[in-house]
Amino acid sequence: MMSESRWWDAVVPIVAAAIVAPVLILSDLDVLGRALVAASAALLIVAYFGFGRRLRQGGSTPLAVVFVILLAISIGVGVAAAPFIAMLQTLAYPLVWVSVDTRRGGVLGSVAIGFGVFIGFVAHGGFTIESLWEGILSGGLAVVFATALGLWISSIAEYGEERARLVTELTEAQSQVEALS
Repeated sequence: MMSESRWWDAVVPIVAAAIVAPVLILSDLDVLGRALVAASAALLIVAYFGFGRRLRQGGSTPLAVVFVILLAISIGVGVAAAPFIAMLQTLAYPLVWVSVDTRRGGVLGSVAIGFGVFIGFVAHGGFTIESLWEGILSGGLAVVFATALGLWISSIAEYGEERARLVTELTEAQSQVEALS
């Protein structure tokens, strides 16, 4: 079975490429737009391998802040060039939640990603009222759902960890009782 870290190591570049490739191949973006889309995916991948992976192996708050900022910039730049790149949220939100070690970090990271999406839509739309609404709706709704799912899954994981700890304690107690018999 593939370890969780190796799984993420494979998923991040594959999914990023799958999202970006159609835009690069099929869109009518100019050279700058294509470069920004490619740079967006590249930054997300570099951020994961440079910071996110280390966070998942036990990182620090400053490392988490850098990682989340890079993810938000990646998505903001990509969405500013081509709104379809907002699909990178499907990687960014889970990466935040599996990389930070607190619920607060997950919520703050989600807000940062949503802000990146918001800025991207506003920049793409030329800072109009319509683009403000697009950014608020896309970024805002994503933050709400990512936070709700992140908190829910975190509580399930904590519940499972508590149960595993209790089973370990029970097994140890049973072994001690058996040794006394």
